[in-house]
Amino acid sequence: MGKFADVPVRGFDGSSTEQAEGHFSDCKLEPVHCIPDPVRGANNVLVLCEVLNPDATPHHSNTRAALRAVAARCEEHEAWFAVEQEYTLYQKDWPLGRQYGPVPGLYRAIGNYLRRGL
Repeated sequence: MGKFADVPVRGFDGSSTEQAEGHFSDCKLEPVHCIPDPVRGANNVLVLCEVLNPDATPHHSNTRAALRAVAARCEEHEAWFAVEQEYTLYQKDWPLGRQYGPVPGLYRAIGNYLRRGL
């Protein structure tokens, strides 16, 4: 890895993230930017992706696509956009992998039950 050109487009099941219905759940992650991973170093990178439909049109949850169009029209204003950081906390000895069943807020066995005010 290490170069942006090496980052592939990936597919994922949008029903697992509540971004699609189960009968039509294919979504794509298209890399739009990558930076060196400051924690792991070496050839590791952090990749920012946009969600696309199977036909490569922006997914309805892809607000970056709409923002990019607005930003292009207002380029002379030199607007700044902020980044929201999100973190995932794992509980010690929590089983890795997906838990099946109607458990809202879970994806890849990570839920919102373990948190504190920051």
